[in-house]
Amino acid sequence: MQGISRSLREAKRLNLDNLIVNFLLLYVMALEYVVMYTLVYRILPFTYGDERYYIRAGIKYVEGAPLTKYNPEHPPLAKYIIGLSSVYLHNPHIVTFIAGLISVFLVYFIILRITGSVIHSFLGATLSMLEVPFLKIFRYALLDSIAMPFILAAFYLTILNLRRVSYKHLVVEGVLWGLAVACKWPSLYLLLAALIIKLVVRHQANTTGGALRTLKNRISSIILQYGIILATAFATYSATFLRDFMESPWTFIKHNAFMISYMYRIHSIIINTVISALTMMFFKTTFWHILPNVYVTLKMSHGVVTSTITRVTQPHHKVEIDILPTFGALLMPAISLLLPYGAVTYRKAAPGIKAAFIAAILSLLPAFHGNIPWYYAYLVVFWSIYAASALKTKYLVALVLADIAYYAIVCLAGLTHPIVFRVG
Repeated sequence: MQGISRSLREAKRLNLDNLIVNFLLLYVMALEYVVMYTLVYRILPFTYGDERYYIRAGIKYVEGAPLTKYNPEHPPLAKYIIGLSSVYLHNPHIVTFIAGLISVFLVYFIILRITGSVIHSFLGATLSMLEVPFLKIFRYALLDSIAMPFILAAFYLTILNLRRVSYKHLVVEGVLWGLAVACKWPSLYLLLAALIIKLVVRHQANTTGGALRTLKNRISSIILQYGIILATAFATYSATFLRDFMESPWTFIKHNAFMISYMYRIHSIIINTVISALTMMFFKTTFWHILPNVYVTLKMSHGVVTSTITRVTQPHHKVEIDILPTFGALLMPAISLLLPYGAVTYRKAAPGIKAAFIAAILSLLPAFHGNIPWYYAYLVVFWSIYAASALKTKYLVALVLADIAYYAIVCLAGLTHPIVFRVG
C-alpha cells in the first residue's frame, strides 16, 4: 500500500511539473509571438492588399447584406468573423492576432502529442514563427488567418484518434473541418490529408498482437469514420451559408457553383503556377511574364454574375524576375531535403510522424494554385510540425538557429525589400 501511495504521489508531482513546464513554455511562446509579430510588421515592407475586400465584405455581412453581393468568390465564415471584429472591436486585426496566437499554441500541442517532447514542441512552434509566410498572415485580415486555428485544432484531433477512435472526437473534428472549409477552400487539402491518415496510418497504429483486423471490420470502421466526419463537416459548412438558404436553397447551390467556377478560372493548378511555387519555395524567386495589365472585377447578385474589365497601358518589359530574400528563411528550401528524408524513413516512422508527413505533403498544394504569398502559410506550418517531429534535436536546433542567423544577415545587409529585374 505504501508503494502504491508513493507511486501516486510521484505521478501527481510529475503531472504538476509537466503542467508548470508547459505553462512556462506557452508564456515564453506568447512573448516570442508578440515580438516576432511586431518585428515582421516593422521590418518587412510588403503588404497583403486583399484584406480590404474581406473587411468590406465582412462589415456588409454583419449589416445584413446578401452573401452573393460582396466577395462571393470565397465562403463567408472568415469574413463574418473579420466583420464582427471590425464592427464591435473597431479593429479587424484583433481577431487575426488572437488566431495567430492560438495557432502557435496548437502547433506546440500537436508536436507534443506526436513526440512527447516539450523541447521539440517549443522548437517547432518557434520554427513556424520564424517563417514570414506563416506569421505575417496574422498581421492582416485574411481568410487564411481565420482558417488556420480551425485546421490545426482539427488536425490535433486527427492525431489524437490515431491510437483509439473516439466518436465524440470524430464529431468535433468534423465540425472543425467544416468551419475551416467555410473560411477558405484550401482547407480541403488538409481535410483530405486527415482522411488519408485515417485510412493508411490509423489502422497500422491500432493493431493487436501484431495481427491486422479483418478486412470487413477495417472497411466498416473506415466508412463509419468517414461518414461521421464528412457529414458533420458538410452540415457545419452549409450552416455558415444560412443567409443563402434564407433566400432559397438554390441560392446556396448557385453560390457554391460560382466559387467552383472562380477557382477553376482564376486559381487552377497549371505547370506555370507549380514552377512559380517551386522557385519561390527553394530560391525565393518568382518569374512573371508581363502581359497588358487587365483587371477583371466580378460580382454576383441573386445568382447573376456581372464582370467589369479594365485595360491599362501596355508594359515596357516582357519578363520580370522578383527576388524576395525575406520571404521566409531556410525551412522552405529545406523541404527539398525533408521530402526525400520523409519518404525514405516513412515505413519505420511512428504513426504520428507518418501523419505529419502526409499532411506536410498535402500542404504544398495550395501554393501550386498561384503565386499568392499567404498560400505558403499552410506548407510552412505543417513542414514545421513534421521537422520538429521527425528530426533529431541537434538538427532541429541547427535549423532554428540557421533561420535566426539568416534573418540577421538579410536585415543587416539591407535586403528587406524585393529585388526586381525587368527584361525586354
